[in-house]
Amino acid sequence: MLSKFTNLIIRETRFSLRLVIIIVIILSSVWLWKKQKIQSQHLKKIKEEKQLVVKIPELEKQIQSYGNSGRIESQESKKITRKDLVLKGIFFQNNMYFVLIGDTFYKKGDTCGNFDILNIDLNYVTIQDRNTKQTEVLRFSD
Repeated sequence: MLSKFTNLIIRETRFSLRLVIIIVIILSSVWLWKKQKIQSQHLKKIKEEKQLVVKIPELEKQIQSYGNSGRIESQESKKITRKDLVLKGIFFQNNMYFVLIGDTFYKKGDTCGNFDILNIDLNYVTIQDRNTKQTEVLRFSD
């Protein structure tokens, strides 16, 4: 069977040409599909970042008010799970590091739900579960 197919490709140039065209079309379709999938992922990420950029003036006001009130916004009353702790930004202002988790700013020593903010570094935040005393590191998602 394979030898017949090979002979057909070698002897019949029309068949060979059609086969090459079909293969090129299939490969092009797969390439375009993957490109569109990657572009949609990038577009989703850009939209999320745009929403964050739009909030920057409001977030800056929260940071500035932090020095006056001593606390930004408490979420202790809310039930916050580990999945809710999404690191969105780390900022340095007034000689202090602030971390944006979800839509709220925190500083070292603050409590986010059932988690204590132990340390804020340039690329990550160390948290500790108050119940289990388990320490974890929050990093920026890709």
